[in-house]
Amino acid sequence: MKKFIYAGLIACTVGSLFIGCSRNDEPAPPKGGDENIAVKSIELDPSTLTTYTGQNTVIKAVITPDNATDKTVTWKSSDESIAVVDGNGQVTAAAVGTATITATTTDGNFKATCDVTVKSTVNLITLDIQKVSTPIAPKNPGNYDVWFVMAGSKIYYTNPSNTGIPQFMLAYDVTSNTFTDRVPNAELVGAGYVSKMVTDGGSLFYIANDAVKYSISGNSWTTLNYPPTAKDNNGETGVVVSSGNVYFLGGRTASTKFKYYDPSANSWFNAPDYPYAVETNDMVSTGGRIYALGGDASRKKFSYFNVTNSAWKTLPDLPFTATNHYNEHSVAYFLTGYIFALASNKIYIYDVNKEVWKDEPINVNIPGVYPNLFAYGSNTLYIASKTDPGNDFQLHKITVNF
Repeated sequence: MKKFIYAGLIACTVGSLFIGCSRNDEPAPPKGGDENIAVKSIELDPSTLTTYTGQNTVIKAVITPDNATDKTVTWKSSDESIAVVDGNGQVTAAAVGTATITATTTDGNFKATCDVTVKSTVNLITLDIQKVSTPIAPKNPGNYDVWFVMAGSKIYYTNPSNTGIPQFMLAYDVTSNTFTDRVPNAELVGAGYVSKMVTDGGSLFYIANDAVKYSISGNSWTTLNYPPTAKDNNGETGVVVSSGNVYFLGGRTASTKFKYYDPSANSWFNAPDYPYAVETNDMVSTGGRIYALGGDASRKKFSYFNVTNSAWKTLPDLPFTATNHYNEHSVAYFLTGYIFALASNKIYIYDVNKEVWKDEPINVNIPGVYPNLFAYGSNTLYIASKTDPGNDFQLHKITVNF
């Protein structure tokens, strides 16, 4: 009988070493690793974020202690129209603006925030500038005005007919780096009404004292219909080609007048008046819109005309003073949706889709007079100008890094 009692005591003693057998049926203490470690705090890395529309960035939740048992968090954006955040802390920049991302711990309801600023991708654009080594132009305009216009790969360059220097017109080809002579026109004169020379790609238009058109393929000029009603106050206007028509805005005396010439009909038509009286403004056409910038009477005004519904939309004032000249093209555009404006040796860049300017302009510091800015291809700008002194043709190439 004693043998059985001793055997039982031994079994219980040995068993307690392995299965936690104890007196009074007390519960076994928790095993190592099963103890709950509470969250004490949370921080976000980074705590502030500047990003750009369309970009994705992961925000990391840093929980203390690092070995907390439950490290799950929930994420929330204060404005999902600006920045959207998923369950892993990935932020997608949706639109220009600011939003706050908040992370909340499941354990303890601790919170941390990240202030997000979303900027337009226009702020990522950089420019590489180089002077083009062109041959010396075969003609020199002397110390007089010149006109430039770019059509295809050629920059057309001409001087007025009313100077002591014989009038000429040259075509410089940016691909072959060569000049060729072209037929000039005496209507390009630096007196009376003056205007920019513009192009639809196949022709050049000069409409001021009289209205003429140059055929690029035929190297010849023709006279256009130009009634007194169209000619009235038609000096120093903004001028641009859009949808095949030549649009004019303002006049020698500041005006809200907006009109256009239709080459296919050889006729003139009135369009809705501009909201501001302007003269010597600049215009650029892109995406079915005609943008009007500045002008001597309204130097910071900025609007666009919707060609489809024939209506103007006013935009916030320009971040610069747009003072243009009748023989300077100071605005260019790319079909990718950006407008480039040259003012005071700086290039300002506008995102057409987001309707926002690059935060800071880019200095170009190009010497010379009568600078003209042209877009070529998908990522190249050219600035054609005249040296001072010397009065020679000069060209700078700008590669745009989108």
